[in-house]
Amino acid sequence: METKEFSADVDAWIAKSQRRLDLVARRSTGDVIGRAARRTMGITRGAKNAKPGFIPVDLSTLSKSLVSTIHGGIRQEGADSHRLIIGKVKSGDVISFMWGGPAASYARHVHYGTKHMDGWFWIDRAVVNWQAIVRRNAIWVRNNVK
Repeated sequence: METKEFSADVDAWIAKSQRRLDLVARRSTGDVIGRAARRTMGITRGAKNAKPGFIPVDLSTLSKSLVSTIHGGIRQEGADSHRLIIGKVKSGDVISFMWGGPAASYARHVHYGTKHMDGWFWIDRAVVNWQAIVRRNAIWVRNNVK
C-alpha cells in the first residue's frame, strides 16, 4: 500500500514540476518577445538615428510582419501572432519568431544594418537577457504557483 502512495506522490510531484516548467517557458518567451516587439519612431518619420533594441515604425509594416511558429507546424502571422504560440508552449518545445517575410523583406537589413545605415538589433537586445528573464520567472513561479 505504501508503495502505491509513494508512486502517486512522485507522479503528482512530476506533474506539478512539469506545469511549473511550462509556465516558466511561456512567461519567459512572452517577456522576450514583448521586449523585442517594442516600437519607436523610424528614420523616415523623423528619428535622428537608430535606437537599438526597438523596431522602427514608419508605416508599421515591419512591426506587423512577425511570424511565429511552434514545431515548424502551427504558424501565425501578424504583430500579435506570438500570443497563440506562447499559449501552447511547453518546456522543450521548438518555437521560432521572426520579423520579415514577404511583407517586410527588408527586415534583416533594418535589424543588422547596412553600410548605409546602422542596425536596430531589436531581437539581439531582447534575447541577450534570456537567462535573467528565465531566472526571474523561475523565482516568480516558485513563489506564486503552489
